[in-house]
Amino acid sequence: MDRMRISISRLGIIKHIFPFLCALLVAFPLYSAEKTGKKTLVYLVHSDRLYFDNARFPDAQILTGHVCFRHDAAMMYCDSAYFYSSTNSLHAFSHVRFQQGDTLSGFGDVLYYDGNLKRARFRKRVKLVHRNTILLTDTLDYDRTRNLAYYYNKGRIYTPEDTLVSYSGQYYPPTYQAVFKQDVQLHNNRMNLQTDTLWYNTHTRIAQLKDSTIIHADTTVTIYSRNGWYNMQTEKAMLLDRSLIVHKDGRTMTADTIFYDKKGETGRMLGNINMTDSAQKLTIYGQYARLYKENKQGFVTDSALLVVWADENDYKYVHADTFYSQSIADTINDSIREYPLLRAFFTVRMYGQNQQAICDSLVYNGKDSTIILYHGPVCWSDSNQISGDLITVYLKDSLVHTQGNALIVQQYKEKQFNQLGSKEIYTYMINGQIDHADARGNALTIFYPDDDGEAVGVNKTESSNIHMYYQDQKIHHFTFTTKTDGALYPLDQISAKDQFLSNFFWADNERPKRPLDVFANPNLTPRKQSELQSASATQRDAVATSKNNMKDKKIKRTKNKTR
Repeated sequence: MDRMRISISRLGIIKHIFPFLCALLVAFPLYSAEKTGKKTLVYLVHSDRLYFDNARFPDAQILTGHVCFRHDAAMMYCDSAYFYSSTNSLHAFSHVRFQQGDTLSGFGDVLYYDGNLKRARFRKRVKLVHRNTILLTDTLDYDRTRNLAYYYNKGRIYTPEDTLVSYSGQYYPPTYQAVFKQDVQLHNNRMNLQTDTLWYNTHTRIAQLKDSTIIHADTTVTIYSRNGWYNMQTEKAMLLDRSLIVHKDGRTMTADTIFYDKKGETGRMLGNINMTDSAQKLTIYGQYARLYKENKQGFVTDSALLVVWADENDYKYVHADTFYSQSIADTINDSIREYPLLRAFFTVRMYGQNQQAICDSLVYNGKDSTIILYHGPVCWSDSNQISGDLITVYLKDSLVHTQGNALIVQQYKEKQFNQLGSKEIYTYMINGQIDHADARGNALTIFYPDDDGEAVGVNKTESSNIHMYYQDQKIHHFTFTTKTDGALYPLDQISAKDQFLSNFFWADNERPKRPLDVFANPNLTPRKQSELQSASATQRDAVATSKNNMKDKKIKRTKNKTR
């Protein structure tokens, strides 16, 4: 009797735990199938009505009214369906809803589902919802094994920030990664993007550019690229393969690689850089550059080259180790105007059709259109060489102001040179050629008067001021102040040494004679300082002195030629 009671008790326990064991046995195969991809059965959970029509739909269970299916962890709902248990598939119609977990839902008018392949095909008015991402199309296939949705007859994806449109595309919910093909457009409140191939992550909002792409970043910047990435959230980008950035104000930038921050208005460029400012009519080349928002500052280095094309008939080429540029704001008549300020450092060489120059460094100020050349500057115009401790070029006035060891040299014959030296010289240009020059302060000249191509002697003159005039690009004559000391020496009565000023040098080998010569590295000609004034004394406050002279008095171009 006791054994019987124990057996009955055990049976009671088994009776209570049997449903739980059955649930475990059912649940475990479903879980295992999800992970391993093995074939599992599609189950009919509910329908209001079930019937057969073997004549029209053989092997199909016809279901209507609140139809529900389950396959592994996916649930499918519709108004009516054909269920083919022999092929483990179904066709669902009207108000179709597909639910996988709590993050992925699919909707449409028609669903073809294959339980063996785990593939759902949605048709007509299809909507796929994954968290905050919504995909709308008329034709969508979803592969549950690969967890991949794809469409091929136009689709549109919405996120809280972006809208994406393309003819075909793929979406991978686990990583939020989408691939769009053909007529791709991405829109948000800050930019528009157009391309034919785009990889886009709806979570990170990073667009990977895989084809020719145009990005309109608000109304101020347009980007052209075919390789790189653009972060829609931070507005930062890495652009490869000679991408191009165009600003509304006429500035363009291209390079092998561009790191660009649209929001911060900063950038970094590497390899074959080309930056053009159509308003200023100049282009800067180099191998490395940085740009900063503050004052629109930046620098270019490594084979840096500046090309100025303001004059279509005379391009000017400037090479330096490094160019620094910034924009300076100034208020004129209650309006703010910006001017460029450009600095070039170390071994500056310039070439133009009518003028060439070399120096260690220079500064260009767009406000007053001046160029200041520092540390051993030399300029050439036709057959003339201009040198000094400091040279200031006033572009608007076509004036060259030389300070400290100022010297103008023109070659007369192989070893004979016409020379004008002084503390400072003002050289006036017309159409890029020297018209006349004014030497002020202890001026000295050595000149070879010419008679039918032969020198008649050497004229050496010292005066407080000397005016030198040109005709047909050659020195024609001089005029002097009343305090003048000079004489004409026969060639056989003057030594070779006395035919040169103390600071004379002729650096024709350093002169750039073609555009590529700005990259040359010629041997330097030895320089000598004038006995009249040392370089250190002249360069002290030279820039301030130059500007004050121009401001306090207008330098008149004298045309009174008295022999």
